[in-house]
Amino acid sequence: MTYRILIVEDEADIALPLAANLKDDGFFAEIACSAEVARQKLTHHWDLIILDLMLPDLGGEVFLNYLKQEPEVRDIPDVPLTPLVPIVPEEPLKPEDALKAL
Repeated sequence: MTYRILIVEDEADIALPLAANLKDDGFFAEIACSAEVARQKLTHHWDLIILDLMLPDLGGEVFLNYLKQEPEVRDIPDVPLTPLVPIVPEEPLKPEDALKAL
C-alpha cells in the first residue's frame, strides 16, 4: 500500500524537495500551493496532510480548524509545517512505518 500525502505549501523551494524526498521514500506526494487548491484536492483520499501554517490565502491555523470540522476529512492526521519543525527525517522511513512515527 502506498501512503498518500498532501503537502499544503506555497513556497516551491520547500514543497518540491519535500515531495521529492517523500516520493524517494515510497510515498505518493502531491502539492497544493494554497488552501483553496488543497480544499479542491480533499475530494481524494489522503493518509496525511502536511500543512504550512503561513499560507497566503488563508492562515494555516484557520485551514486546520476547517479540516477538523469537516466530517469527511477530520480524521486525516496532519503535521503543521513551520520553520521550527523538522520536515524531513534524518533516515528514510519505510512506508509501512510512516504513520506509526507520527
